[in-house]
Amino acid sequence: MRARDLATPRTSIPPTETFARVLQLVAEHGPILVVDEHRGLLGVISNETLLRGLLPAYVQSEDLLAGVLDEKSAATLFAKAHERKVEELLAVGDVPLVEGEDSLIEVASVMVRTSSSLVAVQDQGRIIGGIALTDLLEQLAR
Repeated sequence: MRARDLATPRTSIPPTETFARVLQLVAEHGPILVVDEHRGLLGVISNETLLRGLLPAYVQSEDLLAGVLDEKSAATLFAKAHERKVEELLAVGDVPLVEGEDSLIEVASVMVRTSSSLVAVQDQGRIIGGIALTDLLEQLAR
């Protein structure tokens, strides 16, 4: 089986979409693709990406510091996060992208290397869909 055989249509958004809207979309559809105006892949937004966007860097690096935020401060941080744009959440580095002819082992390798629960699949230079980690694991278990 090849990546194109397991790929399914995925929700995609532009990098200018708001964090608040992305929260809704990920809650409804799972990880989503961020694409430019030419449908080129810029990245993937997952639950983990959203959490990184909500939490200040110092809390992410040291659990004990989470205790210094009271409820009011946390609410203020979360409200400010809702106004941010998706492009601010995208990590610099490997974009989880595979070719349609890639094997499922190659897909798994990209997921591990990029720490992504969704990879985009392109065929002939066009994004044709994505493969979620759960779909890949179900297929590999058969």
